[in-house]
Amino acid sequence: MFPIRLIVFDSYFKSIEPNGISPTEEQKREMVSIIDERVSVYSKGLEMIHKALRQLPSCPSEYDYSKYTVDMALLYNLQTTSDCMVASKYFLLANQDYDKRYMRGKLKVILNEGFKNLYGFTDKDRKKSHWGKVSEIVRFFPILNNQHRQVEELLSKQANKSSWWKKERNNEVHLDPLLLYESRQEELNESKVMIETIQLFDALDIVGQFVWNQHACLTNWLNQLYLQHPELFKE
Repeated sequence: MFPIRLIVFDSYFKSIEPNGISPTEEQKREMVSIIDERVSVYSKGLEMIHKALRQLPSCPSEYDYSKYTVDMALLYNLQTTSDCMVASKYFLLANQDYDKRYMRGKLKVILNEGFKNLYGFTDKDRKKSHWGKVSEIVRFFPILNNQHRQVEELLSKQANKSSWWKKERNNEVHLDPLLLYESRQEELNESKVMIETIQLFDALDIVGQFVWNQHACLTNWLNQLYLQHPELFKE
């Protein structure tokens, strides 16, 4: 049996004020080393999840649909986390003023789009989001109801806390030269950017923890079904 992980809710979305101090070169090297190590691990996970998704039937049963939903959420989480980490890496490494402002803008696109597709900013967004889809199948796992409620409360609070860089995202994507230039003239505060980035990492991680528990429930159910009805698994 796969265990259900406890989620330490108090460890997420902590209030941290930027101090305006840039990391030292040694600190940057340490952060980049951690990023490289994690992205290397995550990329292997992406390959495994992609392969599992491709092996699911085109007309899935209720179980297969649930597994597809969970695996897609895991794929999204790992991919978005990896993308955000890589963008953070090159933001940290940029040593020219324009390079750093450019990478800050690209990071904010990932932050905005990442949260929008993970959870959403409106009811319409939420139904189409990965959280909305995994919420549809939570009814199959009553043991996760309390965790689901607490994750929902935290994500909802964060969705309403700020604009999640919508204006900056629009400036970067729509490429209006005047607005884009003015947006990039915002004071460059490395600690502020990294604190904002942590908010997305927290959102991705807390959803990832919950989805992992859904995956554990699905696996346990399948194992139990095999023990009770092995004939269902014969070709």
